[in-house]
Amino acid sequence: MRKKTGIIIIILAGLCVTGASFFLLLQKPPIKLGFLSDFSPKSAVYSVNGRNGVLMAVDEINASGGVHGRLLELVSENNGLEPEICRDALRKLLLQGVQGIIGPFHSSMARVVMDEAKNEDILIVCPTVSGRILREQDDNMICINSSADKDGFLLARALVERGDENVAIVYSGDNVEYSGTVISGFKEGLAGSSVEVIYEEIFYDTSELHEIVNTLIEIEPDGILLSSNGRDGAEIMQQYTRIKDLPHLYSDQWMLLTDVLSFAGHTAEGLILVDNFSHDQNERDNDFKSRYFEKYSIYPNYAAVLAYEAVMVFYYGVERAGPDVNVEKIKNEIINKRHFQGVYQDFHIDSFGDGFRNESLVIIKNGEYSLYE
Repeated sequence: MRKKTGIIIIILAGLCVTGASFFLLLQKPPIKLGFLSDFSPKSAVYSVNGRNGVLMAVDEINASGGVHGRLLELVSENNGLEPEICRDALRKLLLQGVQGIIGPFHSSMARVVMDEAKNEDILIVCPTVSGRILREQDDNMICINSSADKDGFLLARALVERGDENVAIVYSGDNVEYSGTVISGFKEGLAGSSVEVIYEEIFYDTSELHEIVNTLIEIEPDGILLSSNGRDGAEIMQQYTRIKDLPHLYSDQWMLLTDVLSFAGHTAEGLILVDNFSHDQNERDNDFKSRYFEKYSIYPNYAAVLAYEAVMVFYYGVERAGPDVNVEKIKNEIINKRHFQGVYQDFHIDSFGDGFRNESLVIIKNGEYSLYE
């Protein structure tokens, strides 16, 4: 009887300790983490997936005990893809006491945030941002994606190898910091070839697309480079195919992230895009897909993956830097680590906080993305 009583006392004592630890965890103030993106129809596909990836990472970190005994608490704001709305959203996050921000996802909005937050004691981790103008800056921003000039270079080499003799370039003004970087890399990739850029046009509204498509049909380029969200890109393709067959099409991560295939359907057949996914299935990849599907009943896109990784990069920095959440210490821990294990592939972060990843090309075949070789 005494033995049983002793066991019961030990169990109760253990439960008390566990309960006390959980109580102490709840008593510590949370680390507020901001999420900043655009939830308009143009961006909703990757913003929602991005937020899903962030929430999944936050839930997993909190389930394992948080960081330094503190839970992460997510606070979201919509940047509206407009500079003033973005500034206002950033101010709201700062007023709510966030100590880190995941986002934004557009290079144009990241530029706004970088300028607005340069004197704030906060670390910004951008999942998908890859505009060249944001790189090699000594600031409080970490960009875990590669620079988009590499995207353009890869697309140019594919165009040259295909034998296209000329190309037209059409791009959106919604995210010109990104598109401009892609186009710069594209032209660099054409250097030394005989390929001629015979047309280049920017648009700011879909009402302009009809005239642009008519011009494209008139000049009959061998290839077209498109840099826009998937919805606008699909509109260009569909308007074009109402009159004649499309030439070779090339596009970047932006169109892939915004799910051009779901908007364009069969008209996107043959489109070549840049993709940062590793196409070699691995255990990490399959495990992440399974956990994500179990949580959301859909499979993750690239925005979800990078958003998840962005939280984990922030988490690593805070865990290593200590409980005071000092921005300078957190950034230093991140850039000193340099090499990070990602979901689909490993990536590097340099001394400026800029990411480097391997990239590949995919082509839409039979309504699916296939590795382009």
